[in-house]
Amino acid sequence: RHVVLVRHGQYDESSEKDEERILTPLGRLQAIRTGKRLREMMDGSESFASSRFRGPCPISAVRVSTMTRARETAELIAAELGLQVQDPDPD
Repeated sequence: RHVVLVRHGQYDESSEKDEERILTPLGRLQAIRTGKRLREMMDGSESFASSRFRGPCPISAVRVSTMTRARETAELIAAELGLQVQDPDPD
């Protein structure tokens, strides 16, 4: 089993309201690229052949905090993985 932690992409810090702290264009690109890279891990990409990682590495869930920027990042990553975003486990 593996747990992969990802920090949100770059976001707009000009507001103190969480719902207005959305990803910048760069932050969206960061999230999409992260999703593509995780997809390579899932599929066991040849780009990992020379490292200690030996894929494939199945990813079965994408969980996210309640922060707007985190949710937006997770949704972009999940779209690349063909998964749905799940709310945090309350336990």
